[in-house]
Amino acid sequence: MVRCAGRQTKNPRVSRFIRFATLAPIFLCALGAAAQYRFDSWTADNGLPQNSVYAVAQTPDGYLWLTTLDGLVRFDGVEFTIFNKSNSKNLTTNRFTNLFAETDGTLWLGTEENGLARFRGGQFQTFTTADGLPSNQVQQVQRDLDGSLLIFTSDSLARLQDERFSVERQGDFRGYKIYVSPSGIRWEMDKDGLRSVAKDGRAARYDLPFAAENISSEGTFSYFSFVPMVEDAEGALWFAAAGSLFKLKNGAVTAFTARDGMPDSLVRSLVQDRAGAIWLGTEGDGVCRFGENRFACFGNSEGLSSNDVMSLFFDREGTLWVGTNERGINRVTPRVVASVSVAEGLAGKNVYPILEDRTGGVWIGSISGLSYYKNGETTNYTRRNGLLYEIVQSLFEDRDGLLWIGSIGGVEYLEDGKFRISPKN
Repeated sequence: MVRCAGRQTKNPRVSRFIRFATLAPIFLCALGAAAQYRFDSWTADNGLPQNSVYAVAQTPDGYLWLTTLDGLVRFDGVEFTIFNKSNSKNLTTNRFTNLFAETDGTLWLGTEENGLARFRGGQFQTFTTADGLPSNQVQQVQRDLDGSLLIFTSDSLARLQDERFSVERQGDFRGYKIYVSPSGIRWEMDKDGLRSVAKDGRAARYDLPFAAENISSEGTFSYFSFVPMVEDAEGALWFAAAGSLFKLKNGAVTAFTARDGMPDSLVRSLVQDRAGAIWLGTEGDGVCRFGENRFACFGNSEGLSSNDVMSLFFDREGTLWVGTNERGINRVTPRVVASVSVAEGLAGKNVYPILEDRTGGVWIGSISGLSYYKNGETTNYTRRNGLLYEIVQSLFEDRDGLLWIGSIGGVEYLEDGKFRISPKN
């Protein structure tokens, strides 16, 4: 079952009763968080070379690119094309752990132990310690503010500019985090705090909103490189650590914790959708959406192939792609609206009240009877089934779960599948 939780608003009253009329087929929002999304997955059975997808990116030509431990994969939505050392000149390994896509379509690939690979114009080129790279274990790649390429290796931070490598920092990469945002701010986090530098040189420093030794929710490690960050459309910085989701905006930090529904699992990835919601890829709770101050998590029971998520990526159409550990790649697409009419079994086309009950089913009153819609199936009730009168004008579910029906004929309620007349009729 989808897990939903959130902060209570100051005015928690929510109308559970919607009453309106229409002369056309009605449109029902797919009620319940899980019903809002469709989950499709691909694994090695469908053409992937290996089922752990570490990173996802998209090039200007529309192709999706995936890194796995058995090759680089290009996906057109139907077929997978695999690039590996057996079929691609200048590739020296199949084990790719991270990926960075340039606006011109160039791909940079970090490998476990074989350096940095570049794919440009259909050709691969590999850079290793023999070319000046300080280490062949490449953990992450991104562009810095000055346009040079930052390469995070196992024991240093390197820079590639004009085809030449230089070392910016020595030391274990896990001791710090650097994130260069789309708006042109370089964020750096380590045990001494969080710092930002903008393109114009403006700098700021902030205290860490969590204990440095407790980056993981269970407090088992303090690797800053594992702290995911994302800048939202309004320029706020979001990051996840120590079992909390943090938002830094205008110098103020807001924390969302377990009390707000924040999942317990380690968060590996953060992305923002077009509606402004933040999505979290977790180690054990699948993918979680945070919007309207509420968390909703989706895992195996909702159709995701695995609860162990390695990477998240929104393509240019707004589709979410989820790379998992040993369970392939998932596509998550909105499924917000479903059309229900007489053609789908609705009792009548002139609809009055609509009520969602506590189980997620939808009761629909019309001039032709009462309909119940759930999981794509419709059940109708008329006087033949004991309904007092077909013209249903109001619906209400009480605290005991009884459905009350108001019609021209009076008031009745549904209990244990039987309609019973109110003693006050």
